[in-house]
Amino acid sequence: MIFMAAILTAGAIIAPINSLHTPSMVGLNQSLNAGPGEVANLTNINHFIVENCGDRTFDIYETVAQTKMLARSALADALLEGTDSDFGYQAMFKEDEAQKAVVSILDHIYNSRGKANLRPRPDTFSSPRLSCVTEDSAKLYGYLNLGYDPWHRCLAGGPRSTPIQAFYADGTIYTFLCPAVFVQPPMSTRNHCPSVTGNRFFGDSGIFYGNYQTYIMLYQLIRFYLGDNALTNNTDPKEQLDWNDCVHLNTLNSVLNPTNLQIYIALVSQQCTSWPNPFAPPFYPLDLLSLTLSLIRSPLSSIPRNTLLQPISTQT
Repeated sequence: MIFMAAILTAGAIIAPINSLHTPSMVGLNQSLNAGPGEVANLTNINHFIVENCGDRTFDIYETVAQTKMLARSALADALLEGTDSDFGYQAMFKEDEAQKAVVSILDHIYNSRGKANLRPRPDTFSSPRLSCVTEDSAKLYGYLNLGYDPWHRCLAGGPRSTPIQAFYADGTIYTFLCPAVFVQPPMSTRNHCPSVTGNRFFGDSGIFYGNYQTYIMLYQLIRFYLGDNALTNNTDPKEQLDWNDCVHLNTLNSVLNPTNLQIYIALVSQQCTSWPNPFAPPFYPLDLLSLTLSLIRSPLSSIPRNTLLQPISTQT
């Protein structure tokens, strides 16, 4: 009877913490699906184009190649393992319901797939383009009707008072690379997996994934493919950048939050096997049902020992 009571109150226990940004996962999957016409039109455009970068052009193409390999590793893990992954799929996406969308986004990045309805060619399928921002960018890209000067945006302060390193120009095929991005190394030369204490990530997220050109580029490509579906500072819920706040999101919003996929790619590429259990405190109340779900869905190695040893709470 106690277990049945726990099931009957599941709505209060495992209900999404945040309201949904889009109607359903089905709608998201449909928006990411490549129909026959799109596949046919991808034949000659499934590659990145780098513009206005001068002597940096070759290095950027090298970084793009590294970025695609990171996406391919995560793609294989998501496709084959889902919530059985050893590398944090469950922490970032919670349920296999997200698998199709996660796989689609990673596939799009790896194959540089094109999108339609984007300026300046809304009637054709275009792969992402990268442009290095200069003082003349507003004039060069005036036809995009951005409503701002890319150079001025690069000079403005970003999240946590850091310089803006790159940004996707909403509604266009362009990601702009600011001068600050070239201060960062292309990618890490060794693993920097975070630790997990009290069922929370601890460590330096910048050293783990944030301060590398490959991961900065991945973030912008995720925004490109999510398009208007992506969480931002103007959506409800808002976009989350903190890695523990990413764990706190429900399944759909986890897919719509670019940093979730960015962190998942880092966990896979660096073979990180310690990550928070999203079905236990501080992310969900620990009770009979959530503990049972966590034991069923999570490898024991991913569940902190102190969580398994805690008494079951009867509080709601």
